[in-house]
Amino acid sequence: MYTALMMRPEDNVAMVLQPTPAESSVKIVNQATLNEFLIVQSIDSYHKFSVKDIESGEEIIKYGEVIGIATAAITKGEHVHTHNVRSIRV
Repeated sequence: MYTALMMRPEDNVAMVLQPTPAESSVKIVNQATLNEFLIVQSIDSYHKFSVKDIESGEEIIKYGEVIGIATAAITKGEHVHTHNVRSIRV
């Protein structure tokens, strides 16, 4: 079992804490609950994955802040990075 961190309940992504192979189970530790997810793709340490289905154009929320906009639909458990997110930071 792998571990991920999600800081705020409104976040729609979580961050894995170690390299995580595809089809692995991940436990998310946050302040309120403990949830388990299935990772769709291999994800490097400290990268994000979606904790819910995200539509193209929807905001990506991490640490309770909008960090980008989805450029494609992202399924629950999918890697969230520059290939499917446009940053809103300047």
